[in-house]
Amino acid sequence: MILLIISFAVSGYVMDKDTGEPLPFANIMVKGSDMGVASNERGYFYLKFPSAGEYTLKVSFIGYRDWEKTITMVSDTTLNLNIGLVSEPIYLKGVKITASRRDFEKAVDLSRITITPSEIRYLPSFFEADVFRSIQILPGVVTMHDLSNKLYIRGGSPDEVYVSLDHITVYNPTSHLFGLFSMFNPDIVKNIEVYTGGYPAMYGGRLSGVISVLTKDGNKNQYQLNLSTGLISTILTLQGPVPWGTFFFSGRRTYFDLLVWLYGKLWHQDISLPYYFYDLIGKTTIDRWKDTKISGTFMQGMDVLDFSAEETDERILLKWGNTGEVLRIERAQGNLFFNTYLSHTIFNTDFRLLPDTIYSSQGIENYSVIQYVDFFLGEDRKIQVGIERNKILFHDKLGLPDTSFSRSTNDIIVPYEGFLNLEASPGPIWRFNLGLRGLYLSDNFYIEPRAGVKYRLDENTNLLFSGGIYHQYIATLNSQESYFLLYDFWTPIKSDIPWAWHFVGGYEKWLGDGENLRVEAYYKKYERVLIPGEFFDFFSIPAESLKRGSGYAMGVELLLKKKIKNFSVWLSYGFGITKRRIDTLVYSPRYDRRHNLNLFLGYSSGAKHGFLKGLTVSARFSFGSGLPFAAPMGWYYRRDIDIYMGSDSLVEYPFVIQGRKDSGRLPPVHRLDLHIEKMIESKKKNMGFYIDIINLYARRNVLFYDYYIDENGQVQRESISILPIPIITAGVRLKL
Repeated sequence: MILLIISFAVSGYVMDKDTGEPLPFANIMVKGSDMGVASNERGYFYLKFPSAGEYTLKVSFIGYRDWEKTITMVSDTTLNLNIGLVSEPIYLKGVKITASRRDFEKAVDLSRITITPSEIRYLPSFFEADVFRSIQILPGVVTMHDLSNKLYIRGGSPDEVYVSLDHITVYNPTSHLFGLFSMFNPDIVKNIEVYTGGYPAMYGGRLSGVISVLTKDGNKNQYQLNLSTGLISTILTLQGPVPWGTFFFSGRRTYFDLLVWLYGKLWHQDISLPYYFYDLIGKTTIDRWKDTKISGTFMQGMDVLDFSAEETDERILLKWGNTGEVLRIERAQGNLFFNTYLSHTIFNTDFRLLPDTIYSSQGIENYSVIQYVDFFLGEDRKIQVGIERNKILFHDKLGLPDTSFSRSTNDIIVPYEGFLNLEASPGPIWRFNLGLRGLYLSDNFYIEPRAGVKYRLDENTNLLFSGGIYHQYIATLNSQESYFLLYDFWTPIKSDIPWAWHFVGGYEKWLGDGENLRVEAYYKKYERVLIPGEFFDFFSIPAESLKRGSGYAMGVELLLKKKIKNFSVWLSYGFGITKRRIDTLVYSPRYDRRHNLNLFLGYSSGAKHGFLKGLTVSARFSFGSGLPFAAPMGWYYRRDIDIYMGSDSLVEYPFVIQGRKDSGRLPPVHRLDLHIEKMIESKKKNMGFYIDIINLYARRNVLFYDYYIDENGQVQRESISILPIPIITAGVRLKL
C-alpha cells in the first residue's frame, strides 16, 4: 500500500521592503475566506491550502501598506514567497492589543500585549523615551513612584518578571541612574511582547510576567544613520548591508559629566560630576543561504561612579551593569522552523576603594542553550517543542588587600527545562493553546501545565480563559519594597522552590479596525515565596535563611481603545488586591496599589502641507490610589549610651513607634504629561523636534512621610515629594 500525500502551501518571510527587516506577527490572509496565519517572531509563515487553484493573498502589518497578490497552486507544491511591505508614515498609534481582525478571531492572546518602537516614541517621557516607561501605562503594571522604572506586574515583585533581549536573560534591566532608566533604548527595538499573566509553555522560570525584547537585524539595502539628542544623553544608531548580510549598532551615553567638566574648564573651576552610564547593542546577521540565517547579538549596559577626594589620594570606583551575547541559528524547511540560541549573560557589581584598600564584587552569570522547533500543521495549527538548559553561577568577593581578611563564596544551579505547546481550532468558534512545561532541578522534577481558550460568542465578541502553574528558582535578596536601589542581588533556590498558579478570564469586543474593548479578571496564588527583610543586603546570604511566605493577587482590568478621526483615545484601568502571609502575619506589600488609571489622548495631523504636517500631540493622565505604609502608633523617650561621652554617660531622645507595615495609606497620586513632536520629512532624511512636559500642573505626589517630635513633644509629619515641579525635556531626532 502506497500512501500519497499531496500538499498545497506557501511559505516565506514578511519583511520591510526598504530595509529587509523581518516583520514579526504580520497577518497573511486569503481574500474571500477565513483562511489565514500570522508570521512568527522572525517574520516566517507557512500557509496550507485545501486544494489546487487560484488564491489571492493579502498581507498586512501596522504602519505598512497592505500587499496583495494572486497565486496559483498546483498539486504537491510548496511555493516559497518572500513578501516586502512598503512602510507609510504613522505619527501616532496607540498600544496594539489585537493587530487585526484575524488576531481577534484566531489568536489566544489573553494578557499579551505587543508594543512597537513608534508607540514608545509618541508617549510623554521623562528626559527621553524608554522601553520600560512605556510598559507602565498598561493595565496590571504598577510602579512605586513617579520616577521609578521597576515594574510590579499583577501583584508580583520585579524579580518575578522574566526579561530577555533576543533571548539573552537580563537580570537588572532598570539599573541605570538608580532605577530611572532601562538599558533598552527605543532605536534597537523591533518588537516587544509583554505577558502580564497566563503566559504559554515556551516561557518559564518566573512567577508573574514576561517582557521579551527583539532587536532589529539591520538595513539590508542601504546604510542608515540615526542620531537622537536630548537633555541627558545622545543615541547613535548605524546599520546597513555587509558582504555576508547586515549589521546593526546602537550606542547611548549620558553627557552631564562631560558638560560639567567643560563648564569647569571654561570658568576655571575645579568641579566635576563623577557619574555616567552607557549602553551598547551590536548585531550582525548572516543571510547567505536560502533557508538558514545566523545572527549574533552583543549587549552591554554599564553605570560608572568614579569619585576622588580632594584632601586625600583615595578614589572610589563603583561599576555595575549587564553584559551578554547570543548566537542564533534559524532554519526554515517548509512547515518546519528550527531555532537554536546559545547565550551568555552576566550582571556584575565591582566596588574598589583605591589605592588597593578595599574591594568587593558580586554577580550572577548565566550560560544558556535553547532549542525549539515549530511544526506548522495548517491554518492556525501549530505544535512547538523545545528544550532549555541553563547554568547559573553566583559569586561574591570581599577583601582587604595585604590583610588576612577576605571572603569569597560561589554557588551554582543547573536547571533543565522542556516544553510542548499545541495551537489548534477544532471548530469555527473554539481556539485552544495547550501546553506543558517540565523543570528538572536538584534531583526534583516539576510539572507546569498551561492552557488558553478562546470562545466566540458572536461575530464581534470573544470570551477568553487562560491559566497555568509556574515555578521560580532564583530570587533577589534586597527588599522588594524599597523606593530606590542601585541594583538587585540574586540568590539560587535549590529546594522547595516557589510556585504560583494563574487563572485569567477575559471579555473582548471588536469595535472596528484597530479599536477594541478588553476586560480581564485574574487570580494568582503564591506558595513558598521567599520574602527578603526590610534592610538592604550587600552580600549574598543563603536562600534558606530568608523568610518563607505565601500570598495571592486578584483584580479586574479594562482597556478601551478608540479612534475618532485624527484622535486616538485609550483608557487603561486596573483594580487589584495583593496580600502576603509570613507565619500568622497577613499584610499588603508596599506596592499594593488598589486603583491604577491611565488615560491617553493623541492627535496626529492629517495635513499634507504647512506647519501641521507631521505634527503629533499626545497627553497622558495617570491616577493611582495610595500605597500602604507603616503609620506611627506613638512615641517615647529612648535612652542609649552616648558614643561620644563614653559608657558612663546616657543620652535621651524621642523615638517614634512605627505600626504594622500596612497600617496606613499614602494619599492618591496623579499626574498629567504632555508630548509635542514635529517631523520634517524629505526623500533622503527625516528630522524631528520634540518637547515633553512631565507633571504639567506641578502635582506634589507624596513619596513617604518623615515623622519627628517638635519642641512641644508633639509628633509632626512632613510630606516628602520626589517630583514637585514640572520637568521639561526637549530633543532632536535625525535620520539619514
